Amino acid sequence: MIVTRIFAFILLPVFLSSCNRDQNPRVVIETTMGEITVEIYTDRAPVTATNFLALVEKGSYAGAMFYRVVREDNQPDDRIRIGVIQGGLCLDSLIDLQDPIPHEPTGVTGIRHTDRTVSMARNEPGTASTEFFICVGDQPSLDQGGL
Repeated sequence: MIVTRIFAFILLPVFLSSCNRDQNPRVVIETTMGEITVEIYTDRAPVTATNFLALVEKGSYAGAMFYRVVREDNQPDDRIRIGVIQGGLCLDSLIDLQDPIPHEPTGVTGIRHTDRTVSMARNEPGTASTEFFICVGDQPSLDQGGL
């Protein structure tokens, strides 16, 4: 029997007094299973990074959760299969209040969907707002141009 667990989390910006200004900011995702530290590439994906950090700083993700696990075995009808863990506001009313951000494709940012990369979830280019996912393994089909 496969059990999918949903973990509530909060995101906290990490500011160290000895922090080098040339370094990218880091955000800690606190879950019931432990912490995940995420480096935010403000230099390579400024629109996405600014949006994500603003949501963190406003406390929008407090009480949010990882709510979707996409694996090879749970997408039988999909031609291209991916492996991700998705989190965010999901059904929260705040999701409707957040404007979508312009798309920053991997061909521009140079950030590939490799193992443990965090990326904004979207339906189409220009529709990302609050939802994000963590890649489980390399996901080249999510990069600009696909496989």
